[in-house]
Amino acid sequence: MSSIEPISELITEIGDEENDTRVQAREELVEIGEKAVKPLISALESENLNRVKNAARVLGELDSPDAVEPLIALLGASRASIRNTASKALAEMDSLPQVLEHVKDGDARLRRSITRLIPEYGDPSTMEVLTEALKDKDPLVRRNAARALGLLDAPGSVKPLSKALRDRDWRVRQWAAYSLGLISRKTGATRGLKKALNDDSRHVRAAAATALGDNGIKGAVDRLLVKVRDGDQLLKDAAVSALGYIGSKKAVEPLMELYPEADERTQASVIYALARIGGSEETYSLLEEAIEDPMHVERTRKALRLLGTQRAQRLLKAHPE
Repeated sequence: MSSIEPISELITEIGDEENDTRVQAREELVEIGEKAVKPLISALESENLNRVKNAARVLGELDSPDAVEPLIALLGASRASIRNTASKALAEMDSLPQVLEHVKDGDARLRRSITRLIPEYGDPSTMEVLTEALKDKDPLVRRNAARALGLLDAPGSVKPLSKALRDRDWRVRQWAAYSLGLISRKTGATRGLKKALNDDSRHVRAAAATALGDNGIKGAVDRLLVKVRDGDQLLKDAAVSALGYIGSKKAVEPLMELYPEADERTQASVIYALARIGGSEETYSLLEEAIEDPMHVERTRKALRLLGTQRAQRLLKAHPE
């Protein structure tokens, strides 16, 4: 199939209401290859949403250099579904150098999409660009840059992320905290994360607790134990989970005391946290009680499997599914 007319028919069909028709047309356009690129680029300007998205998907598979700039333009589209489809297409292509050229463009929506797209390439050399984006005037660009640095586990990003914990926008501070929890090179992050446990935003406080747990910061146990009594549910559950990941035996008794008065969600967090900390006599006592509770039986089974001890196995056998 090589004439322009069949291609134009397929371009029409990728905008069809029937999914099977769209899928078949996409596959045939991919098979046609380079000859379909120019018509597909034109289809990106269609008012038909399906046609635009499917044209972007095919262009991503064809990996044509001519399609990179038109796809980058879609990153500034008003529809999120178009931006997401264009991002996925670009991530499949050899497009990073051209994408980075637009990271300081005047359109904030485009910059947001680019900083969200960058980690999909998995290239740690983008750290400098992302660090600079932490200074962008748009808070969502700064948030996406903080998120990207964490996902990339980029060397040297602890310092700029720690600084971002003081950003004026809570969404940036939240993702700076989460990202510090994702980064394996933790040195220098602990102090800022502990301080963030008292941030004005509940979302930042919870993110800081999660990050301290992910990093296994034993020096944060005392502060986290205070937070399990916090009136904010989001922070309380994050602190409980963090204590489980840190694995300090010091947390067992306070968590046991918290369990009877907690709501269902916090009780579930306590069950998993105690299982991660390990099989103390107190932990087994609580799990024996929880597995009898219809509300917690399934999560208790998961906790016992997590423990993996002979005693846990016996308890599982005594309460088969």
